[in-house]
Amino acid sequence: MGALSYFPDADLEQQKILQAVSLASMDREASFILEGKPIEGKAEEILTLFEAGCSAGGAKPKVLTSLQGDTLRIGPQISSGWEGWIIKLSNVPTEHKDSKQEGRMEYACSLMAQAAKIEVPLSRLFEIDSPKEKIKRGLFGTHRFDRNNSEKIHIHSLAALLQKDFRTCEISYEDLASVTLKLTGDFSQLEQVLRRLVFNVAVGNYDDHAKNHSFLMKTSGEWKLAPAFDLTLSAGMNKMNIHAMSVNGARKPQQKDLKIFAENFGIPSLDKILEEVITSIEHWPEWAEQAECRAANIQKGKLRLKESLARLLG
Repeated sequence: MGALSYFPDADLEQQKILQAVSLASMDREASFILEGKPIEGKAEEILTLFEAGCSAGGAKPKVLTSLQGDTLRIGPQISSGWEGWIIKLSNVPTEHKDSKQEGRMEYACSLMAQAAKIEVPLSRLFEIDSPKEKIKRGLFGTHRFDRNNSEKIHIHSLAALLQKDFRTCEISYEDLASVTLKLTGDFSQLEQVLRRLVFNVAVGNYDDHAKNHSFLMKTSGEWKLAPAFDLTLSAGMNKMNIHAMSVNGARKPQQKDLKIFAENFGIPSLDKILEEVITSIEHWPEWAEQAECRAANIQKGKLRLKESLARLLG
């Protein structure tokens, strides 16, 4: 990921393999590996999964791909004229594939975040056949912001910049704001930090740790806050339902904590941001229907959002 590379590069034979496997087979083999079951596919499919997914990191298995029109290639190499995409696979056991519609739910959340005026990467659903369901499974895919076609863009996470382990949850939103201002020198970027903070608290995205906030550096050396990613209705690390990054020392912040944060950094737009985030949440059924989520999952999401928003507003 990012602009740093390892040498030697993959050889041409490996690139041919990467183009020969399917997204559905990658998803199946990922589940078997996570469950400790014997793999069913060919050896090259497993090699492809490691080649295309290991560098992406994170709790869920992923694959790096490239897209040109409707043609998808699996693998980290991006040829001229192609766009880089990351596609999330599922860590749900094979027999329960798509029971939670994780891909569709995350896509709905990305639409909701975009409506809240948060800068997010372009996203879409990649549909594959489901083993038991009649409806196709939707895998969440997001455009790679560390690539501009085949051009590499340097990226650094907040945790890496501060040289702290994101799992210890020592880092706060105040740290994010301070680093953003120091790196970019752009006060307007602080509004995006506040907007991201309000959204994560309002929707109950507890997986807001310091590896899920990053910065991009242009070849000129100019830094900017990277688009927001991993915006989901997540219970967070160990499913504890507390935010990984604190606000005003609080792990379950309320509106008063956000107000203190905004005042400390001189951001005058809290009320406007809160109104726009709440409006986007009110349209949750619309975003979920656009993602073709099941009625039961739409309702679960609606109840979770109502609970998170009530906690925020006190």
